[in-house]
Amino acid sequence: MATPAAPPVNNLTEQQILEALLKDPKSRRVLQLETKKKFPDYPIPEIDAASEIEERFASQLNPLKEEVERLRGQLASKQSTDSWEGAKEELRRKYGWSDKTIESFKADLEKEFANGEKPLGYTDLAEYWMMKRNALQPTGVTTISGRQMQAEEQDMRKMLDDPTSDIFNPTKAKKLMQNGWEAAKQELAMRP
Repeated sequence: MATPAAPPVNNLTEQQILEALLKDPKSRRVLQLETKKKFPDYPIPEIDAASEIEERFASQLNPLKEEVERLRGQLASKQSTDSWEGAKEELRRKYGWSDKTIESFKADLEKEFANGEKPLGYTDLAEYWMMKRNALQPTGVTTISGRQMQAEEQDMRKMLDDPTSDIFNPTKAKKLMQNGWEAAKQELAMRP
C-alpha cells in the first residue's frame, strides 16, 4: 500500500497532520500504541486484538521456553558427562592414572572451577594439576621428562605399605633402584 502524497507543509493544520500520520501504516501503529499507553481504557480494536493474541501466544510459548531450557541443561550435563568419561579414559591411557587419582583430580577441579567453566581441556588441566602436586608428593609421571612410569614404579606406595613387598627385600630393592637409575640416565642422555 503506497503512502499518500503529503499536502504542502506550510498550510497544514494539526488535524491534517494527524490524518496523514494515521493513513501511513507505520506511523499509525506507533500512534495507536502511544495512545494506548496514555489512555489504557480507550478502545483501539487493532491494538486490543493484537495484545490478546500476544498474551495467548506468550502463555503457550512460556512452557515451551522452559522445556527448551530444561533440555539445554540436560544436553550440557550429558555432554559434560560424555566429555568426562572420555577424559577419564584419556587420563588412564596417557598418564596411567588409577580411579582414585582421577577422582582426586576431579574433586580438585570442582573446587577450583566451582562456576563450571573450564578454561582448558581435561588433559591440559591434568598436566597443570600434576605440576602443582609434584612439589608435594610423587605422581605417576617423573618430573624430569614426563615419561610414563613403569607399573612397579607406580606401585611404590603400595609396596611401602606392604611389609612382604619387594622393596623390603634388599636384592629386589636394589634391582628396582638400578632399573630406575638406568632409565633416568638413558632419558638424560637422549636430551639435546
